[in-house]
Amino acid sequence: MQNKNKKLTIGIDIEPYVAQVIARQVKKWKGLPLRLHAPESYHISLVQLGWVHEDLVNDVIAALAHVSTQQEMLRLQFTEVVPIWKKYEYKGDLSHANVLRCVGEESEELRVLQELILQELGMVAAPVKHFVPQITVGQMRAHAWQ
Repeated sequence: MQNKNKKLTIGIDIEPYVAQVIARQVKKWKGLPLRLHAPESYHISLVQLGWVHEDLVNDVIAALAHVSTQQEMLRLQFTEVVPIWKKYEYKGDLSHANVLRCVGEESEELRVLQELILQELGMVAAPVKHFVPQITVGQMRAHAWQ
């Protein structure tokens, strides 16, 4: 039996010029064991929907189209490319980092947009106090450190 679900993430594409600037910054990390993502795949994740039945995908698209028609352009400031650790006790040890991300300054506009998307989809979630934009630019390959 064929799986009729799609794993969905709602995100914002970034301008190609910005992606290229970030890609140049990421080159500093090239000597580490990591799998870099292609700059054209860079995006800011807003909502992880998880597995959604394919019959509902068009409803999600319609809801996003409705929200996007009311959305102004966002101005975001990205400040650094940093490794991220899943386990706090390993923080600082690059051999235990999981991903490499470009991190920005807190954005009230993104927090509100995320809230609007959740409302439009009829989803209830714990309120987010702060939203810091992040772009995953690479996955660390832990086994390569061994």
